[in-house]
Amino acid sequence: MLGSILIDADALFQVSDVVAAADFSILDHRDIFKAITELAEKGQPLDAVTVGERAGGDEADKFIGICMALVNTVPTSVNARHYAEIVAGKATRRRMIRAASEMATAAFDEDGELEAQLATAEAGIFRVRGERDAGGVAKPQQYTSDYVDYFMRSSEEKQSVNGVLSGFGEIDRVMGGFESPHLYVLGARPGMGKSALAVNVAIEAAVKGTKRVAIFSLEMSKKQIMNRSLSYITRIPSENIQKPWTLSVDEKKRVMATVGQMSESRLFIDDSPALTPSQIRARCLRLQAEFGLDLVIIDHLHIMRADTALRGNRNLEITEITASLAALGKQLDAPILLLCQLSRGVEGRADRRPMLSDLRDSGTIEQDAYAVMFLYRDAYYNDDSAAGNGAEVLIAKNREGATGKVDIIWLPELTSFGNAARIEL
Repeated sequence: MLGSILIDADALFQVSDVVAAADFSILDHRDIFKAITELAEKGQPLDAVTVGERAGGDEADKFIGICMALVNTVPTSVNARHYAEIVAGKATRRRMIRAASEMATAAFDEDGELEAQLATAEAGIFRVRGERDAGGVAKPQQYTSDYVDYFMRSSEEKQSVNGVLSGFGEIDRVMGGFESPHLYVLGARPGMGKSALAVNVAIEAAVKGTKRVAIFSLEMSKKQIMNRSLSYITRIPSENIQKPWTLSVDEKKRVMATVGQMSESRLFIDDSPALTPSQIRARCLRLQAEFGLDLVIIDHLHIMRADTALRGNRNLEITEITASLAALGKQLDAPILLLCQLSRGVEGRADRRPMLSDLRDSGTIEQDAYAVMFLYRDAYYNDDSAAGNGAEVLIAKNREGATGKVDIIWLPELTSFGNAARIEL
């Protein structure tokens, strides 16, 4: 492959999206490829002498000799891309061997935490595939073509919503849906209903829609999520669903029909406690490989554990977790909806509507988030509130859109929320 480039500089453009310098096992060849790309970036000529001098420095004569030998081994550059695919394939196999070795080492370490070792092993395998499939730098023709597809699709659909819809019309209008690969944060004080709102979003996307959604519920059990989901869809009070012997025959039929509908959906629920980012990553990658993923919901940040031993420094733990989850969205090419609790400082103000400064433990939550939303119900604090069952979604940060307040309705008997008004997008 290197010989092909040295006899025909244009061959570099045939291989540049297939191989990277890290794919070469022989360090001299790695240095030569780096020198080739550096010279090409500067528009300088590529031949055995220029590349050898660039790669070799004080050992220029040695590298010029290597380059001359490479040129003499290749009669034509026609097969450059085929050679590149062989190089990339060998590199992937070496990474597989390395990952397998790391798995074996972890398996023999009986002092380590088994769940963490399993998560690391799974992540290692998917990392190999990720490195193999990584898109790398996009050429102008590629990213402009992708944008034209998006632009024309939006023009035909006559809407600005391109992400996963929440089911709440005004939120979708303002936010544009949950778009890949961004990290969205939904914060609230305990008891406001953030878990309920997250379940509503999941049901709208996966059960009423056709999206593939994963919920990692570190607080609620699968049974609780099912109860809330059934109440939201059937409109039967959640208290009654928890006491099925009180339901009428018709209500029982509606519940069972909805259970069947959910069983055919692509809503995945994991209620394992105290997960770490690497465990969530491994499980998401497994789901993505088998089914695909359009949205990941994590409930919630402040009961997650960091992967590294940062116990005692919660700020550093939160920093690591949010950075890992933001990176996960890019790896999955799917949006992440992360729930979090707010600090008690909210309770000490006359106006208890949350602000960005109320995000607990770390300023990196706001920094890593593409958008930050807060949930507020005035009646939670004031029994005689004029808002009644009204609730507010306060969009405090939105990198590419508007901020402000969206009104929704709290439905306590259903433990869920509804649109304040029917809005067509």
